[in-house]
Amino acid sequence: MPLSLLALLFACDGSKGEDSGSAALTEAPTWSEDVGPIYARTCASCHAPGGAGPFDLTGYEEAKAWAVASSLSVQARTMPPFLVRGDGTCGDYVDNQWLSEEEIATIAAWAEAGAPEGSPGATFEAAPLAVLPADAVPYLTPDFTPEVVGGEYAENDEYRCFDVGTVDQDTFLVGYSVEPGNAAMVHHVLMMPVDPDSAASGGRTAQEQMELLDAQDEREGWPCFVGAGTGVPTMSTPVAWAPGQGAVLFPDGSGVKIGAGDRLIAQVHYNLVDTSLRGEADQTQINLLLSEEVEQEAFIALPDGFLETLGAFNEAAIPPGESAWTYTWDAPSYELLYYYGGSTEGLTGASIWGVLPHMHQYGTKMNVSLNGECIADVPQWDFGWQRVYFYEEGLPLDGSETLEVSCTYNTEGESEEITPGWGTYNEMCLSSLYVVLHRD
Repeated sequence: MPLSLLALLFACDGSKGEDSGSAALTEAPTWSEDVGPIYARTCASCHAPGGAGPFDLTGYEEAKAWAVASSLSVQARTMPPFLVRGDGTCGDYVDNQWLSEEEIATIAAWAEAGAPEGSPGATFEAAPLAVLPADAVPYLTPDFTPEVVGGEYAENDEYRCFDVGTVDQDTFLVGYSVEPGNAAMVHHVLMMPVDPDSAASGGRTAQEQMELLDAQDEREGWPCFVGAGTGVPTMSTPVAWAPGQGAVLFPDGSGVKIGAGDRLIAQVHYNLVDTSLRGEADQTQINLLLSEEVEQEAFIALPDGFLETLGAFNEAAIPPGESAWTYTWDAPSYELLYYYGGSTEGLTGASIWGVLPHMHQYGTKMNVSLNGECIADVPQWDFGWQRVYFYEEGLPLDGSETLEVSCTYNTEGESEEITPGWGTYNEMCLSSLYVVLHRD
């Protein structure tokens, strides 16, 4: 079985630890004393009876059968699916799933020794993955059959927006999950509240602008490469889902405000590069966990300095035939606070509590820094495993800092340049940020 397939199958979490792989292993590790406890922290949340993993790693017999595959996957760092470096040198994360070099060496030595059991009968359990409470509110997109839009920036894709509902009172989003109906074609899902009475382009209200876009064709929804559609004002994008992401629970005491009467607009990116998917339909469910009040209001920013060059006189592009071509952009933090944070009344500062790195198929590495200090580093990008990474403590913002993002791409197999864009085979360099506002 190819290593890449084993990596996809061996879907497990990881754990934090010091890099100390040089320590010699004087005796062969055993399941009961060494490997089982690692798996309990790093794998068993998925690989347990009824879990998402395709095999059980809570007991010895099946773990032994998968010992070699497990060893290869962790050594290649294709598993566990925790993309940001979690060794303490670049961010301190909640539920850190990064395997230390010592843990990787232990699993490798165990597999090489024939996977000895140690004390017989040992089993290990792990806490289940995060799930939303039963009172989360489901919102459904229509049963929709996407079409290829075409064009230089989305050759095999369609971006479609849908009005999926509203809320009848001021509330706060404190968590969410997304369940794509046709996962093979759903590239990402965003959801943003839109005040229907806010000013849009052409002297229209936001509601009138959305109705104008919706009337362009007879299909449900409307095209929306940007936000909730051309000319539709949005101030926050509290739901941002990409493949590999499970349920998201915001840091305790914080949430993103949704105003009474706001329309909830879902943007779904359908990718149809696989021609066998064309003609198939999708109906995606977005589950929102809502609270009447929170201690601190937050917002989600979606800055991408690479994508923002699109259509400009200095539009960026990735040259073909490059094994490691890097694009770097920066932005002052006050722009993020001003653009995404809404009212500055009583604002005394802010803090970054989460990051979601995002690139497409050519991406290989990504680094995010604040005033030159690393806050997120992705040494090995994998489009299939994307998620929000929350910090143990917030990273302070007062508006004077500079956010810098560097993305590295591999275009060795291409003969033409890769432009920024929304299609799966265009590229992005996006660092989504969960920012908590501090007010008097």
